[in-house]
Amino acid sequence: LAMAKAKTAGVIISVKETSAPVEDQLEELKNNILGALTKKSIKMKDLIAAIRQLAVMTNAGISIHDSIKEVKDATVDKTLKEIFEQIDDDLNSGLSLTEAMMSFRYELGDVTIAMVELGESTGNMAESLEKLSEILEEIEENRQKFKSAMRYPLITLTAMAGAFTVLILYVVPKFANIFSQSTIKGYIYNKETKQAIAFANIYIPELNTGAISNENGYYEIKNVSNGK
Repeated sequence: LAMAKAKTAGVIISVKETSAPVEDQLEELKNNILGALTKKSIKMKDLIAAIRQLAVMTNAGISIHDSIKEVKDATVDKTLKEIFEQIDDDLNSGLSLTEAMMSFRYELGDVTIAMVELGESTGNMAESLEKLSEILEEIEENRQKFKSAMRYPLITLTAMAGAFTVLILYVVPKFANIFSQSTIKGYIYNKETKQAIAFANIYIPELNTGAISNENGYYEIKNVSNGK
């Protein structure tokens, strides 16, 4: 916190919040990166079911500790079961539910931590958990809608990419080969008599190809690569 003294009668203290030290910011960044890399995947439907079950049990007057145990035994998600097992141990050691869940912030999400903390501070955990389950359901529904909305464009883009690949790899080279070839046309005749020489063999050694003139002395050599 930075403090400043005003230049008026009396002493007025102005308190302004400053940013955290660079070391703390770097430490938080490192923790965020490590948390993202080591994050274990939890199926959203299993998390929602667990939160809703906690809400029902706490609303029925069952302690949060016993509710955590029941949810741990009931959940089928292996990762979620391990998380609730650790939370149960942390509760036994004297931590609050918020403190216990903070170790799994990246798996459970900031929204879950915030709503649990709200429930503990207001003393109405059941209502907070019920609201949390509704929020998570809405998030999951929107995520599924987004995936459905993106499915058709992705399929279209994939098909276009496939067609473009085929075009580049197979079609274009064939057309390029066609356009890169030409036809040599000529007329062969006797220099002295100026008469056309019919059915003469014309051979070009450099191209290793040739042709036979027609009855009028004309010939064509096709499929000659340009530049030769």
